[in-house]
Amino acid sequence: MSAQHKRGGVVPLPFATPRQAALAVLTKFPDLRLKTAGFLGYVCVADQLTDKQHGWLVSILEKRGLPPLSDGWGD
Repeated sequence: MSAQHKRGGVVPLPFATPRQAALAVLTKFPDLRLKTAGFLGYVCVADQLTDKQHGWLVSILEKRGLPPLSDGWGD
């Protein structure tokens, strides 16, 4: 994950893949609930996510103030 410079600060770029997003959450928040951590571990190795799984990942990112997934997350 890199960042773009904008007026008044740095804006983080969206995560390119669900795996990158999941690894970032696992790295930055080691005190996750077991269910959440297990889900993120699954995301790291999954070939694809269902819409429901994608929604949960988006929710996890939002709750922790992390950047979103890029628009082409399912490509």
